[in-house]
This record gives sequence, C-alpha cells and structure tokens, in this order.
Amino acid sequence: NDPSIVFAGTTGGLIRSNDSGVTWRKLSDDASRFIAFDPAEPGRIWVATDQHGILRSDDHGDTLREVNDGLCNRPFSAIGSDGTSLYTTSIYESQTGGVFRLDPGSVRNWNRVGTPAALQGEQVLKIAAVYGHPGQFFAAGYNAFLASQDFGKNWVRFPAPAGSRRLTSVLPIPGQPDSVL
Repeated sequence: NDPSIVFAGTTGGLIRSNDSGVTWRKLSDDASRFIAFDPAEPGRIWVATDQHGILRSDDHGDTLREVNDGLCNRPFSAIGSDGTSLYTTSIYESQTGGVFRLDPGSVRNWNRVGTPAALQGEQVLKIAAVYGHPGQFFAAGYNAFLASQDFGKNWVRFPAPAGSRRLTSVLPIPGQPDSVL
C-alpha cells in the first residue's frame, strides 16, 4: 500500500527498504523463497523460508512468527493469497504433498486442498492465487502451466510455451482474472 516500501527475499534473509531501495534493513536471517502480501490488511505479509517454514508478519516484517501447524518438514516453493485465504504448495512429495490452505481467520491451521494426483504429475514451483476470485489459481510447473478454478482440487494442464525450458514464475494480471504473465 506504500510504494516507498520494498521487500526482497534473499538467501541471506528477508530485507526491507522504507525509502524505495536507497537503504535496506535486514528483518530475518532465514533464506526467503517467496513473499505474499495481504491487500486487505496493510502491513500483513507471509514469507516462505527454508529454515522455519512459513512466517507471518502484521507489521511490515518487523516481527515474524511461524504459522506452520500441519506443515512439518515440507519443502515449499511459493505462497499466494486470493484475499480470503493463504495457499502454498509443497514440492518433491509424490504422495503427501500438494496444495495447502491456511483456514480463513486462523494463524496456524493448514489443510491440504489439492493432492499430487490432481496436479497431474507436475512439481509446482510457483502458485499464484487470483485476488478477489477465491479458488482461482495459476501455477508454474517444471514442464507445464496449470490452472484451477476449485481451490486446487482439480487442475487443467497446458503445455509449456514453445521454446521454453522451464517455467519459473506465474503472475495474474490485476483486474484480468483470466490473464497471466
């Protein structure tokens, strides 16, 4: 909500600038893989880390706390929010992985909503929930682009764009729920 506040997730930790990137302050020592913002709650962020799982802050990262109940020893690739819930995906888990949702209003209660079988054999590297369209997701897998309209329970698989070796990210275009970058 403030264009002068910038975050960066690095292998050395989460950092924040309050002056559009002129100076930086380290907020954590955890390697930070992905950051998600809650548009409905200014200051609330979630950070996917290597060491401590998913962290949540309600004060622009000044304090971070683990929100991991139900997510033990899982490697997570990304997190995303549709404005009502937070979602994450685990990778390299052919039986117990999938898409997980933090229950609305909860700070710790995660439930699996999409199984690896529903992901059609794809390891999801990035997931993007479409803000304002609960249940609509796009995902980048190693070899395909995936889309779900039902909270990650079922996925439609599209081949990777011609000439691409790997999909590494996916980003819904704001205001255009059926369009992604």
